[in-house]
Amino acid sequence: PSRKKPSVRIIDRASEAGLPETVDATGFVSDVAIHLVRSGISSRAELVKTFWHEVLHYGLRRFLTKEQYTAPCAIFGTTLFSLDAGKGAGV
Repeated sequence: PSRKKPSVRIIDRASEAGLPETVDATGFVSDVAIHLVRSGISSRAELVKTFWHEVLHYGLRRFLTKEQYTAPCAIFGTTLFSLDAGKGAGV
């Protein structure tokens, strides 16, 4: 596993990182960075919560296979791998 520290990008909208305009996210993980979405974060507490939540996703993606990471999709009807974004989506 890589011991490289993740890059953290603060962006205004999720679409700046290639997600659809309709995505209402506070943060998400891509192959290149942890993204924190300014338009989705309304307080310092939400910023901290979102940051640590995305750090957890970043870490899980480093040691689980794609199949292991997407297994919750079959159980909860959501995917953790293809789109780590969305308010209230539990991701």
